[in-house]
Amino acid sequence: MTVKIGVIGTGAIGRDHARRINEVLGGAKVVALSDVNRASAEAVKKDIAPDAAIFATGEELIASADVDALLVTSWGATHEQYVLAAIAAGKPCFCEKPLATTAEGAKRIVDAEVAHGKRLVQVGFMRRYDAGYVALKKTVDTMIGAPIMVHAAHRNPTVPKQYVTPMAIHDTMIHEIDVLRWLLDDDYVSARVLFPRAAARSHAKLRDPQIVILETARGTIIDVEIFVNCHYGYDIQCQVVGEDGIASLPEPMAIQTRLGAKLQNDILTDWKDRFIASYDVELQDFIHAAAKGTASGPNSWDGYVAAITSDACVAAQETDGAASQSGFPPVPPFISEVFHAFCHQPHHRPGAFARGLLPDRARTRPHRGRDPQRLAGYCRYGDTGAGEGGGRQGRRDDHLHQRALSLQRLVGRPAAARRRHGRLRRGERCKSAGHVPAQ
Repeated sequence: MTVKIGVIGTGAIGRDHARRINEVLGGAKVVALSDVNRASAEAVKKDIAPDAAIFATGEELIASADVDALLVTSWGATHEQYVLAAIAAGKPCFCEKPLATTAEGAKRIVDAEVAHGKRLVQVGFMRRYDAGYVALKKTVDTMIGAPIMVHAAHRNPTVPKQYVTPMAIHDTMIHEIDVLRWLLDDDYVSARVLFPRAAARSHAKLRDPQIVILETARGTIIDVEIFVNCHYGYDIQCQVVGEDGIASLPEPMAIQTRLGAKLQNDILTDWKDRFIASYDVELQDFIHAAAKGTASGPNSWDGYVAAITSDACVAAQETDGAASQSGFPPVPPFISEVFHAFCHQPHHRPGAFARGLLPDRARTRPHRGRDPQRLAGYCRYGDTGAGEGGGRQGRRDDHLHQRALSLQRLVGRPAAARRRHGRLRRGERCKSAGHVPAQ
């Protein structure tokens, strides 16, 4: 099946994604384009998608019977309206960050998806797909013990004059907010922002650099340096300090030279070059899911949590180093349903958990000393009336619960090893807990 994709917003990232779909990836084709600047859409049609139809508005494109799935890469303030329209139309939607420009807007998207009753939204947090971050997460999960501290940095060579202080959070650190939560499998509880002496390349409306300090629910302290006028290059750093060791994000591959009495290698200057491969993996994952009428990767709840945390960080910018609290409402039952649906799928894709196919909190690891009760609200197999462990049905639920968690350790192993372990078969046991297998 070839997924017919409509692209709303044909600026730099929309154009690049259209090229990626038509020229690099498999299983999909760009069949529709829309942009407030029609000339931009026409340029993409001419250069990349000659067979695509151009629509006057995003809503018209979404309503087209010729479009199976959507890419929303328009101006951030328009994301909410297009994603809501896609959910109403029942079409899978990939939305570049931000999911919405306010936490309230992101919550409306979560609520709409819950009301629809099916996973349809993927948010463009591509770092979860970066090979370096995936390798770092595996190391953090299995080798260095419980995380105690994280030191991270996000440095850009320069930003335009219209870039102002809050944008360091909403447009720049938003990626760290998501990927560090995923990396640690933990939620944030507070944020502080400190401002060193302003760099010479800053301006009156931009305090640069700034240091954001986040505390997680399990007590990990994270410091993130945001320096958007560092001049020397685009540089992403991440080091996790665990109880037993330290793990660092690998540097991008670069040729090292010994030349002119110097040992050196180049540093990238463009963010697109740094994460180009992760964009490919991210969109291919979306295409695979869209072919089944659903979505994968970072979900609408992840987008909502990122929005809440961003708001807390921006509030902390105004408090001279005082902590700003970031609290989350209860996770909706829909998130547990996503987990339940995944447990019915063939586990043939290595690294599925690492790529963020499940809600973060559903991947609780008991050896980290977590309270098993915290997991109950995120991935319980439905409310059977005895789901807290009471009675025979409750014990069955607990058993299924633990069996599902064991899949995390099995993903990526050879099929024979999974069979020896006693793989959770499609529908067989979940039916006994009162559920019908996902179609």
